[in-house]
Amino acid sequence: MSDASKARVTPEDIDFAIENALDVQYHVFTGTTMTVVCVTLSNGFKVMGYSAPVSDANFDEAVGERVALDKVRDQLWELLGFRLKQALYEGPRE
Repeated sequence: MSDASKARVTPEDIDFAIENALDVQYHVFTGTTMTVVCVTLSNGFKVMGYSAPVSDANFDEAVGERVALDKVRDQLWELLGFRLKQALYEGPRE
């Protein structure tokens, strides 16, 4: 099996990106149940996630924050996957 076929983004990679973020800010818009999170990654790139329950009666701020951050995690899979694929495409640097 080649090194390229072993290459993958792992949950630990996602955790590392979030744990080493420069900033993580949550916000609930006044008068709504919409929760957003903005994660500023270590290189300054910002990734945002959101959540909003259908019913106001179901609103739980902690759940909203978790769902919003899960959406950030989903985006990071794509972003880190692209970065890895690009690195494999470009090959080793001299």
